[in-house]
Amino acid sequence: MVDIPSITAAITGLKTAAEIAKAMKGLHDLADVQTKVIELQSAILHAQTSALAAHSDQFTMIQKLHELETEVRQVRAWEETKQRYQLITPCPGCHLYALKESHKNTDPAHWICPHCYEEGRRSLLLVSGDHNRRAVQIIKCPHCEFSHETTSESETEPKYA
Repeated sequence: MVDIPSITAAITGLKTAAEIAKAMKGLHDLADVQTKVIELQSAILHAQTSALAAHSDQFTMIQKLHELETEVRQVRAWEETKQRYQLITPCPGCHLYALKESHKNTDPAHWICPHCYEEGRRSLLLVSGDHNRRAVQIIKCPHCEFSHETTSESETEPKYA
């Protein structure tokens, strides 16, 4: 949004300065000239202040525009990435996102965290080995608190959906 009041004030200040300069042309008394010079300097200062305020507002708007453009690019990129995954249940009570079969040529099979997925982030899940000498594996997200224990009978290797 353009700061119309600042721009208007700057233009008004410049018009006032021009009028004062014209009025000074016909003055012959030194005191009157000095008074008009002070008025002229004040009008110019006001115009400069208004112009700087408008410039500052414009700079802030340009920065915000760049931030919004970056955010839109990130949202669009995430929307494209999301389309590569589908929700699966590799074991009871465990819901993950797996790379779709149609993308197996571009990436190796992997799972991503369902919580991070909902937050707009692709976080690959880690599968650890046996835990305390039981046939248990742990699926864990390195970025959030998501964790799920599975037994050796469960599917613990990512497969294409």
